[in-house]
Amino acid sequence: MSGAPRRSLAPGVVLAGLLAIFALSVAAREERFGTLEGRGHEWLTGSAVKFTRNWHREGAWALRFAMLENPRSIEFSTLRDREPYVSYPVGCLLPIYAVSTITRREPSPAMVMSVNLAGQLVGALAVFALVLVALESLELGFALRATLGALAFMLYVFLPGPFYWLQNVYFSDQAILPFVVIAILLEVVNDQAPRPGWMRLQSWVVGLGVFTDWFMVPVAAMLLVKKLPPQLVNLPIEFDASRRAAPHLIAMGVITPDEQRAVRRVMQAAACASLAGTLTSFPTAYHYLVRPRRRARDQRVA
Repeated sequence: MSGAPRRSLAPGVVLAGLLAIFALSVAAREERFGTLEGRGHEWLTGSAVKFTRNWHREGAWALRFAMLENPRSIEFSTLRDREPYVSYPVGCLLPIYAVSTITRREPSPAMVMSVNLAGQLVGALAVFALVLVALESLELGFALRATLGALAFMLYVFLPGPFYWLQNVYFSDQAILPFVVIAILLEVVNDQAPRPGWMRLQSWVVGLGVFTDWFMVPVAAMLLVKKLPPQLVNLPIEFDASRRAAPHLIAMGVITPDEQRAVRRVMQAAACASLAGTLTSFPTAYHYLVRPRRRARDQRVA
């Protein structure tokens, strides 16, 4: 009886330990928190502050969620005069705008860095879960998988690159990382325990990721390509099953010989539906993943 409570407490203890480790990393970076003085890349954080301050002061809807380089003034009277920045999607700014709206405080470097740290925590926890789930197929014990996952967690937090970038520097390149890791995690989870809900959730994550940074486009393409081989392999099985179904149904007395032709057509239509689903995945991927990027590029050229 004592073993069951210990096992049930283990995930909570591990989570508390990971949160404590992350809190130590935040304390170690406190000296540079909230300041834009650094190695030169903090100007990206400054851009996030500038764009979201415009939204906070004038309303994001009124500005059409545009990332404007210049404040409203007599010199810059229209949105075009204020030089909209269109090279990247605006999704990375939405968390900052949401925090500023909820707290009713103007965006600041400290607020942006807090959002950045929150994203790093989510990404690190997703990395831990990814290792934990991926190693389950090797039939390793929870303690060993949790140890290896915690090691991956600490690498994601304490390596020099993420230790600096994922606090002090924030824009699309940093905001996209949790979406990428979560999308891969959901793919691994679905491979081990397939459920439609996992794929629906992954679709939302990928959609939000594309709205955050274009890097999600090749990631989504990779996930799509991974799904295509099983579908292509399954197509001959579908057609063969459709061809053999009618004779079996007649032998079992489910249908009469006169109904065989109609049943065969229905079964062939079902097989063609699988073929159509596979073929339409390519233009669907183009529509949702490639066209937005081309549209942004055309706007930038114009």
